[in-house]
Amino acid sequence: NEAAQTTALVNSMQKANLAGGAVSSLFVSIDQEGGYITRLNTGTQMPGNMAIAATGDSNNAFLAADVIGNELAVQGINVDFAPVMDVNNNPANPVIGVRSFSDDPAVVSEYGEKFIEGLHKNGVLTALKHFPGHGDTTADSHNGSVSVDKTWGAMKKMEIKPFQAGIDAGTDLVMTAHITCEKITRHKTPATLSRKLITDKLRNAMGFDGVVITDSMGMGAISSRYSSAQAAVRAIRAGADIVLSPVNLGEAFSGVERAVKNGTITEGELDVHVRRILKVKLKYR
Repeated sequence: NEAAQTTALVNSMQKANLAGGAVSSLFVSIDQEGGYITRLNTGTQMPGNMAIAATGDSNNAFLAADVIGNELAVQGINVDFAPVMDVNNNPANPVIGVRSFSDDPAVVSEYGEKFIEGLHKNGVLTALKHFPGHGDTTADSHNGSVSVDKTWGAMKKMEIKPFQAGIDAGTDLVMTAHITCEKITRHKTPATLSRKLITDKLRNAMGFDGVVITDSMGMGAISSRYSSAQAAVRAIRAGADIVLSPVNLGEAFSGVERAVKNGTITEGELDVHVRRILKVKLKYR
């Protein structure tokens, strides 16, 4: 039974973590958006976001997330990398499409808030993705560099609205996109590694004080341009709290260790990230 195996595995991980002296439980995360981004082969197959929004009733987003959250929680999975808050405002987009609720930011906001509510009802943490918005792109950051040619003012009228709504609704995490926004950052650095976007915009301008997690660092937009160590250090310096799936975990860890020793990252900065993670973990123990 796959569900039983998953539950047993998660329980054994949590026990080993605590036995090793940890003071908090592990984040156990998954991409369980519904639709074709569904990682568990057991349980209820939920429709994707665009199909849910096509019903015209945002309560259906709550109902779908309630089912997803319940089935994750009983297996010990406590973080869902959802909901997708990207606005599907470019029909040529190869990676978002039906994963988005709509091409209207108001609709994305409304349905996304309900999705958050459904997961939270079951004690499952939410991670909005992919900040600052992967909807208006014509390439896939899994494969290589992707850019959005907009100013912050233009993005605030479209892409940013659902993220702000999700933050106001109490999301626990926000996942960054590996897209470049040169009109905002003035350089080709991906958002995941941009202090301008993560610290200045997401934290200071939008008021998000939860956990910032990167999208997978194994994706081409990062791994083709930076080593695991470079990417990890730059993400942390930009304001990310969790570096997700580096290509080489050992190299990433060593790189951060070196950065702390040489003062590139201070111990005080690391403490801020750790406290932020622990604060979010305390919400649902």
